[in-house]
Amino acid sequence: MRALSPRLLPLLVLIGLAPIARAHPADLLSVVARDQGDAVHQTVRLGPPTLLLLAPVDHGPAGLDDRALQQGLPVIEAGVWEDMPLSAAGRPCARSASQARIVDGLVELAATFTCPEGARTQEFRLLSILPDGHHVTLELQTDAGRPLQRFARRDAPTVVFPTGGRSGVEEEARSFGGWVLLGVQHILEGFDHLAFLAALLLLGGGVRRILLLVSGFTVAHSITLGATALGLVRIGPSGAAGVELAIAASIVVVAALNLRGGEGRHRLLLTFGFGLLHGFGFAGVLAGYGLGATPWVSLLGFNLGVELGQALVVLLVAPLLAWLRARPRAGRWVVPLGSLALLVLGLWWSVERLVPASVLQSSPLG
Repeated sequence: MRALSPRLLPLLVLIGLAPIARAHPADLLSVVARDQGDAVHQTVRLGPPTLLLLAPVDHGPAGLDDRALQQGLPVIEAGVWEDMPLSAAGRPCARSASQARIVDGLVELAATFTCPEGARTQEFRLLSILPDGHHVTLELQTDAGRPLQRFARRDAPTVVFPTGGRSGVEEEARSFGGWVLLGVQHILEGFDHLAFLAALLLLGGGVRRILLLVSGFTVAHSITLGATALGLVRIGPSGAAGVELAIAASIVVVAALNLRGGEGRHRLLLTFGFGLLHGFGFAGVLAGYGLGATPWVSLLGFNLGVELGQALVVLLVAPLLAWLRARPRAGRWVVPLGSLALLVLGLWWSVERLVPASVLQSSPLG
């Protein structure tokens, strides 16, 4: 039996990782808190899979519905509300009866807290239960001014509600910075977007060609991200599923074109078109975070973060690929092996988004 060629090892590793790679590993909990003195009203929105990780509510084959949520309220209170306690000046706030319902395909939970005087603090302990990548966006609404937003992660689960100690400019700058970080995090964790970007960079070329391709992709996804996030374009749940499938297919198409060889006369136009699709994907994530009462701030910060993360990837990957292509032995294998690996990943993600999750989980690869 012939020994395995070292050139094939990276390809086999990527093919082996295809079934376990996830294009969007992160999920979120969007929390809106309205502070009215001694009472704080909170609304939590999260995806059904995330709720079931926190609270295993009994449900039928069709999934969660309002009836299942009502019957599972005690489980939800124990698994969600008790793991995101609210306190004031170190003393716990008392929670009244909660509610749960399905809204636009998401689970919406609501509860009211009665709090003593003092600065509010909320600890999202439930993030330690959820897989890596989950985080919380909290929008604080008061009668004193415009809503402000805070962010919680597993390594920083505690949110301190703003008081009068900081100016409005400082608070808004902090919110804007949080959106920038979320944008960077999303592009670095969005493996499908990174795979598409890698497919664009594989063929290389001069600096002008790389700048044209990346700029075309950036302009295109910024257009659809902005239009969708601001409500100018609506795609709905079925449209969002179609967008995710099309994003996976875009990786397959570009990787296949790389394997065919040649730069292609229409590569820039194709990149722009696929960039529009990826923008819809970014917009779906951004809408889930909750744009709040100042959507331009959220949109600008998130988009800036996406562009910063994308620029970081290009600055790291493009020189590495150029160095590999310049090596006589490795150079001729970079494009075909890399493109083939990306094609396999794109095909797997396409199947994953086309076939129901229950079918995949019951298969030998699931």
